[in-house]
Amino acid sequence: MTAPTGTRPDPSDRVRRFATAERWVHRTVGYLMLVCLVTAACLYFGPLAQLVGRRHLIAALHEWSGILLPALFLLGLFSPAFRADLRRLDRFAVYDRQWLRAVCRRRTSPADREVRRGDRSSTRAGSPEPPW
Repeated sequence: MTAPTGTRPDPSDRVRRFATAERWVHRTVGYLMLVCLVTAACLYFGPLAQLVGRRHLIAALHEWSGILLPALFLLGLFSPAFRADLRRLDRFAVYDRQWLRAVCRRRTSPADREVRRGDRSSTRAGSPEPPW
């Protein structure tokens, strides 16, 4: 039987997809990003900066909220459910590592990178130039 319109479902019937620690990390990251966005707008736009005032306080708040973003990730690592989700969502494949290695070594030409089979943007000796 369904609940009548306008009533909330019983909390015991709700399915919790994420653990408490995961929800706290996600919400706090969202709040910190909102603080970063608002403080950046106050620092960037002159009329907002004049309206808010206290530029040094806004700048400090902006910097500290940005610094705390990775700290939340590190705190989330103490939660087994958070670590399990990271393992499940990890999609860093072999070709991502090759690209990152090439970027870190400042190799920007396609000839410097390892060629993947079926890659249309690869330029091998004797192969035709890509159509674009």
